[in-house]
Amino acid sequence: MRIATRGVAVLLPLAASVSLSALAYQPQVAYRGSVDLMASEALIMTGTGMPEVSAAWISHVTDEFIKPTIGGSFSGVPLKTPEQFWPFTGLASLTLEASIRIGWEILDSSLKAVIAQNVQNGAPLDPLAVFGYSQSSIIASVGKQFLTLLAGSGAQLPSISFVLLANPIRPNGGLFSRLDNLGLVSWASINSTPTSTPFPTVDIARQYDFFADFPTDPGNYLAVANAVAGLLNHDYGEVSLDPASVNFDPNTVVQHYGDSTYYLIPSEHLPLLVPLRAVGMGSLADAIEPTLRALVDLGYDRTAPYGEFVPAQSLPVTDTAALNRELGVAFQQGLTAVESEFSRSLATAPAAATVPEKTQAIARESLRSGQRSDSPKTRSASRALTGLRRGAATDVPNPKQRRPSQAG
Repeated sequence: MRIATRGVAVLLPLAASVSLSALAYQPQVAYRGSVDLMASEALIMTGTGMPEVSAAWISHVTDEFIKPTIGGSFSGVPLKTPEQFWPFTGLASLTLEASIRIGWEILDSSLKAVIAQNVQNGAPLDPLAVFGYSQSSIIASVGKQFLTLLAGSGAQLPSISFVLLANPIRPNGGLFSRLDNLGLVSWASINSTPTSTPFPTVDIARQYDFFADFPTDPGNYLAVANAVAGLLNHDYGEVSLDPASVNFDPNTVVQHYGDSTYYLIPSEHLPLLVPLRAVGMGSLADAIEPTLRALVDLGYDRTAPYGEFVPAQSLPVTDTAALNRELGVAFQQGLTAVESEFSRSLATAPAAATVPEKTQAIARESLRSGQRSDSPKTRSASRALTGLRRGAATDVPNPKQRRPSQAG
């Protein structure tokens, strides 16, 4: 990731002061007066539409993502940023670019205050961490780039780690990286999170996440539709990187690139098929998912590292024979799923009612003779055999059981 000279010229004046618009979004924890921020703490931000940093959110991201990846005894501290995206968060909202810029200014001023306080306390190198989710992952990435500029100028900085969740500018997978950031942070000259810095970074994404694992080939409409479906049913509250958690997936992919460690948490099912499962059509979803997944995956280039900048591009099929083999295997997997479901249905079906052999013999003999007996035994057997031939479940009365007499 290149840091252009133009970016240095833009970032340094911005660092000198915080804009007036940023003052409306001061952190929930004030870094002045009698309030002290302890060492080994993580500044926790949220995502679009959720500017308030709740205690539940801090606990979740600290336990499930921060501690399992960077270790240490970091405790979370809320950092309130705008997290707006006009018009999706309201017609009076900030544009996404303005929200990111103000958020970066808040993060920058907060980090400076923390570092200055640690110096004053005689612990200038106490470690810090920054956590960003979705939009605030972009904010953290800009902060990481600016800190790299400071470190390059000879400034003494503490160890600062970054943990990014659902990062829209993940180098290979981020929606805005695919689209060259749409000019959202052109003022910082950044098109993806930098990977050549002194600051260790963890970048976490769920497979098929719309913002963090967008298809390489936008021309694969199935892959795009699947990613869009992920907006509705693909949150991070049900996943974890803590191996002791029931939500941890041991098949999580881990890659190292530059200063970053990348995690891709597998998706058990295609987001595109979740609605089918929600309405009780899981068997149909199981039947078509293997083939559909193979077609969706054609929209991704999984051979490039996650830390390598990969913009949107066409991915033509060059080996049709291999594709046909893959689709054949996928079709067979779907067929196996159908057969398994059918076998389970048969195994759990209620057993059909049966008529004892002796009762069947009495009824057959009566039918062959063409006579109708008035005995209770014969009437009962005839009814039972008739019901059996019709495929009906029949309760056969005990011929020895006397019926209670009716009151006249």
